[in-house]
Amino acid sequence: MNPFAKMISVICFYHNEKANILKSVSSIIRQRGLLFEAIIVDDGSTDGSGQMVEEFFAKTRTSLKISHIRLKKNAGADHARDMAISTARGDFLALLAGDDYWSDAHYLKKAADALTKYPQAAGFFARTRLVTAPKEKEVGLVGWAPRLGWNSPEACREAFFLDKLNIPGSSFVFRRDLLEKLGGFCAELGGQSDTFANHAMAMQYGVIYSKDKVTVMAMAADTISANQTPVEWSSRMALLENRFRGLGLLNLAEAKNLESWRKRRVAEFVSSGPISEAWLPVEQAMEIALEKGRHQKPVYDFLLKIKNQADHQLEQLKFQKAEVLQGWLSRLNA
Repeated sequence: MNPFAKMISVICFYHNEKANILKSVSSIIRQRGLLFEAIIVDDGSTDGSGQMVEEFFAKTRTSLKISHIRLKKNAGADHARDMAISTARGDFLALLAGDDYWSDAHYLKKAADALTKYPQAAGFFARTRLVTAPKEKEVGLVGWAPRLGWNSPEACREAFFLDKLNIPGSSFVFRRDLLEKLGGFCAELGGQSDTFANHAMAMQYGVIYSKDKVTVMAMAADTISANQTPVEWSSRMALLENRFRGLGLLNLAEAKNLESWRKRRVAEFVSSGPISEAWLPVEQAMEIALEKGRHQKPVYDFLLKIKNQADHQLEQLKFQKAEVLQGWLSRLNA
C-alpha cells in the first residue's frame, strides 16, 4: 500500500445519468493501491439512476468509505459538487462528473506517489480522452503541460497564456487548502470555474503532469457556445482575467501574451478559427473552378453564389469575433 498519509476524497456528482453513472462509479471502486473516501451525490435524478447506484453499492464489496447522498431536487452540478466538498475529509480532492470515468485503475495511486515526491505542488494531473457517445470513438485528447513531471509556478504562468498548460478537471488531484484559499469554485464563472481554480493553483504552486490517459469524457453534440450568449461568455472571460490579475498572476512575462490568448479564446467561442482554416483550400479550389468555368455562365453563376455565401458567413464570424472581444475588454476591471 502507498504510504501517502493525506487522504484523497473522491467527489462524484450526477443528474439523470442512467446510461453512464455505473461506469463512472465502477471506475472509482476499481482504483487500486490506495485507500480513500468517495462521496457520490445524486443531484435530484428522476430517471432511476439514483436507485441504480443504490443497488450497485448493495451488491458491491469494498473496503472504501463511500457515501451516497441523494438530493430531493435538482440544484445544479455546482451545488452538488460544493456540498460534497464541504463534507469531505481529505486533504486532496479528485472530482469526477457522472458522465465521465477513470480508465486507469492506478490513477489515484500514481497521483499519491507523485504528490509524495513533490509535496509543494498544487496537484497532479494526466490526460483525458474525448470520445463520442455511445461508441467511444476518440475525437480528441486534452491535458498537457510544458514538461512531464514537475512544472514550476513560473513555468505554469507563462505556459497558460501560450496554451501550453491544460488541466482537465476530471483528471486533477489537488490540494483542498489551496482551493479554500481561492474561496472555492466561483459560481459566477460558470463553466470557467474549474478552469480558473485548476490553473490558478498551478500558477501559484506548480503542478505535476503525466502523459498517461486516465479519464474518458463523452463529448456532447453541442458546441462551446451552445449554452452561453456572447454577453454571458465575454463577462465570464473578463471575470476570469480579473481573478488572475487579482492574484498577481499577470506579470510582464504573461501580459505580453494576453492579446493573442484573448483572440484565440474568442475564435474558439465563435468557431471561426477552424472554419476559416477549413475554408482556405476550398476557396483556392473555388477560384480555379471559377476561372475554368467563366465561359459557362450557369456553372459560373452557381459557383460564384456559393463563394459569396461563404464569404458573407466568414465576414459575419469576423464581426462577431470583434464584437465579443470588445465585450470582454470593456468588462475588465469593471
